[in-house]
Amino acid sequence: MTSIDGDTETGTQTGAQTTAHQGTGSGARSSPFRHAETDRDAAPQFVLPLVVRIEKAAPPARTDALETAARAVLVLLSDERATAADGEWAQAVRDWQDARIRKVVRRARGAEWRRAAGLPGITVTGRTPAAPPAEEVSGHEGGDGDGASSAAAEVRVFPPVPLDGWPKELAKLQVSGTDLDDPEPPPAP
Repeated sequence: MTSIDGDTETGTQTGAQTTAHQGTGSGARSSPFRHAETDRDAAPQFVLPLVVRIEKAAPPARTDALETAARAVLVLLSDERATAADGEWAQAVRDWQDARIRKVVRRARGAEWRRAAGLPGITVTGRTPAAPPAEEVSGHEGGDGDGASSAAAEVRVFPPVPLDGWPKELAKLQVSGTDLDDPEPPPAP
């Protein structure tokens, strides 16, 4: 047996003829699911922090929060502070992109949200929910309905931070509890 390509194939030689076949063992490099360490694994790991504002009385709709979080990442990546060669976030964004891309979403409300808003970052606001029909509003005095109404999503995205270097204002925020509902089916894309 001779090796044709030590990484992906082995060949069996019979006389002047060589038959090649893909490696089939668990360590075969041709697998799209290989778990070999890459340069991205060796690089210092960064995370892109996102914070969703989730007030108890008026949480955002799930689809609005997801769309707003996606737009927030795009807004950060296109911001001059991230794109200019001497931008204050440029090196952190490059370090994040050169390593395994990680994003972590946490939730905040009230004073937690105000503290997070005080850190360098960008706040992106989603869609304002449609107002309920007039006949539904007239039956409630003072606007205090039985169910929680939905607010436009607010997501704050921050420049990437080292995996173990979260600002204390963000490190305290919870990841759990970000499960949101859609009060109605999302519109067509």
